[in-house]
Order: sequence, then structure tokens, then C-alpha cells
Amino acid sequence: VLLEKSMQVSPLDEFAEIHRSGFNVEFDPVVMPLMYLLRAGKAYHISILEQNIQTIGLSVFEADVLVTLKRSLNENQLTPKQVGERLVISSGGLTKVLNQLERKGFITRLIDENDKRSKPIKLTSAGEQKAIDALLIIKSTTDAWVHGRLSDEKIIALSNLLSELIPLPKEIQHQPAP
Repeated sequence: VLLEKSMQVSPLDEFAEIHRSGFNVEFDPVVMPLMYLLRAGKAYHISILEQNIQTIGLSVFEADVLVTLKRSLNENQLTPKQVGERLVISSGGLTKVLNQLERKGFITRLIDENDKRSKPIKLTSAGEQKAIDALLIIKSTTDAWVHGRLSDEKIIALSNLLSELIPLPKEIQHQPAP
């Protein structure tokens, strides 16, 4: 729809012009609005999740770690490196979140007998329940946001388009089709 209305000035055209005016670089007028919308969509999603996740005493990042551990196929445990790779978070940022979760009693750090340097992270029973609570909030918040703005047909079309642009995570790429 944006490209079909190329004769009209849209708010995204104005956004691209603002960015162009501050740099001596020519931005692609088709790509720039897409990049802006992807970043703004992620930021908006995090902001609405943060409001709802706080009701169970977690930050969005803490919830992400708990849900990532709960989804692991290895008895709700992963190494910090694996968590960092899945969430694309720096080791320093992850350490801070892990320390908070450990203080709250939601995770425990184990010692790998085969590799003393490795300290896998495992959910406690309280952490497993908190991960489920967080996932339910993430699901309901996300569903309300997306379904409140887009039809099922548009969601499917957008998902298909984005799957051409964004590589799937490794754990999804290697799963056999049902």
C-alpha cells in the first residue's frame, strides 16, 4: 500500500526525509520506512509487554530468559552462552539478569562435572511456574495487540513476507516438518 501511494506524501516519507537531512547519505526511500517500522514495532511490543509483565514482578528480559529456559529441550536448562545466543543479549547484560533471577529464586546455576568452567542455568520449580505465567501474559498481550490491528489474512501475509527477509532461528530451521 505504501508503494501504491507513491504520489502522496506519507508520514513515513516525512520520516525518511528527516533522516536524510541529517546525513550526507542517500537512504533508499523504500527500505528506510521498513527498517523504521521493524524497529518501532519491536520497541512498541516491548513497551506494552513491560507494562503487563511487571504485574508478576518481572522485567521483559527476565521473562525472556525464563521462557527460553522453559522451552529448552534439555530439562529446562541451558548454558549462559546458549541463552545469550537465543536472546541476542550481551554477556554483561545477561549476567545482570541471571543474578536478579537467582536472587528471586527462579534459577539455579549448576556445575557441569565434564566442564568445570561451564555453569548451566536451570529453572527452579518457582521459576518454571513464573515462566508459564510470563508466557501466558506474553501470549495474551501479543495476541490482543496484533489481532486488534490486523486480520488473520494480513497477519499470515505479513508473516510470509517477513520470513523471506529474516532468517529463522537455528532451532526452528532444523526441525522436521510434522
